[in-house]
Amino acid sequence: MATTNRKVKKSSKRKNSWFASAKARLLLVVLLFGVVGVSYMLYQTFAASNRADYWGILTTSNRSATYKLTTGGGTMNVAFSNNTADLSLSVINSSGRTLATLKSIGKKDVYASLTVTPDTYTISIRMVSGVFAGKKGYSAHITYPTEDSTKPTAVITKPLNSETVSGNVDFMANSYDENGVSRVEFYIGTSLLGTDVSAPYSVKWNTTSVKDGVYQLQVKAYDTTGNIGVASGETTVKNSTAPERRFPGDPNPKVTKKAYWGASGTRMAEHEAATGKSVSIHRTFANAWGKTSQLVNNIKDDHSHNRLPWVSIKTPGWGTLASGSRDAEIDAMLKALDTAAEGKPVWFTVHHEFEGDTTTTGEYTAANFRAMQKKIRERMNAVNTKNIAFMPIYVAYSWAKVTRFNPEDWYVAGVWDAIAFDHYSDNANQDPLRESYYNAVNWIEAKGLPYAVGEWGTRDYGDATQAAKEMQDFWNWGFANNKDGIGYSYYDSALNSPEGSWELEGPRLDTWRDILKNDTRVQRINEL
Repeated sequence: MATTNRKVKKSSKRKNSWFASAKARLLLVVLLFGVVGVSYMLYQTFAASNRADYWGILTTSNRSATYKLTTGGGTMNVAFSNNTADLSLSVINSSGRTLATLKSIGKKDVYASLTVTPDTYTISIRMVSGVFAGKKGYSAHITYPTEDSTKPTAVITKPLNSETVSGNVDFMANSYDENGVSRVEFYIGTSLLGTDVSAPYSVKWNTTSVKDGVYQLQVKAYDTTGNIGVASGETTVKNSTAPERRFPGDPNPKVTKKAYWGASGTRMAEHEAATGKSVSIHRTFANAWGKTSQLVNNIKDDHSHNRLPWVSIKTPGWGTLASGSRDAEIDAMLKALDTAAEGKPVWFTVHHEFEGDTTTTGEYTAANFRAMQKKIRERMNAVNTKNIAFMPIYVAYSWAKVTRFNPEDWYVAGVWDAIAFDHYSDNANQDPLRESYYNAVNWIEAKGLPYAVGEWGTRDYGDATQAAKEMQDFWNWGFANNKDGIGYSYYDSALNSPEGSWELEGPRLDTWRDILKNDTRVQRINEL
């Protein structure tokens, strides 16, 4: 670059101070009037708030000149004047791309107008052709947009930070920039939700399209020169109503369409290894009073495997417990069970299948059973248990058309969280979905309580495929009819079964495990 080349850059708000020097004035007169004549009028044509003036002399030993010019975004106007040599002026961006070239070959002046983005440009002036003799003057005059480094303001106005929202939401923002806002983008996390190009800036957000939870909101406001203003916040989406938990471990199937699916017996680990899923409810028994440690161990083991423990215990005598003479023992047992649960649910039954043990006199009368059940609830309240749900287990035969039992004889209002019953199909003509089952469900629902099946069993009866289908139908029926069936525990055992084992095998085993593994309606305690 010629060492004699000069550059003057200033705003039009100031006077042209480069006229102050006598040497500069003389050079200006030579260049403007002796060399390019009419270029002063071009200055007036392209007058703008920012202008750069480049002039100088090229010689045989210094045949080119370059200048750097940093601009904002907008319009650049270039006037290039020369009538003493064939010269060209090029505007080149920082990527090396030539945006415009003006050739002053035997011309007094040439000019161009081009759109630029914020960048640093090279203004290159060089000889084009011909014999280059002597000193050749040039003059370039450029008006350009100011480099804008001020970001537009951006403010999220709706939803407010930390607000909880649901349904269709107006996602809104305010933005301002002295040079104008070109658009505002709205983001949920890193995903672009939408763009608005005019105030008031907003988009619609259908929050039902995402899961409930906390989301980061962000808006990006762009000005006309590419500067970006950013605002962010967070909001909580809550569309689904959390189901009411009426008691510990309640799946509330009418709301969630989920229930527990599990079994009794000793094959839990085998089933879980085969399916890769936890047995969601596990029935265990202690047939003698004082076996609290056994119940505690069962609870801890089940919880460690993501099972809901449903524990039962037999009593020393209904009348004795109801009398209050064993309150300290009851309290100790309840505290031990509640502590072992460590905040997780336990279902508790005191003396299951009581109908067959009832007598007309002595300890085991219906009246004493009712009084004993009231006593258990009384002591639960006294020690303030947090994790225990209390329910009896009837036998479904109590609701059969021909039976000596009347379920009302043992019913106690306001004591139980749910009512359960055991239900077996003893022969090929007894589909689990039969009259006694329907009657039991209807009777319990009339009491305003949910129901559970504490034990149930069926055999193949020579038609394994049909037995498996009945098992699937039994599970489906409660959901299909919007019933408050909270859990189903199959009796996968030969214990106390003189007429033959109820253990799962063949197609029944396959169906039971398929439900456990693949059915999304199976509730598990870690999902409560």
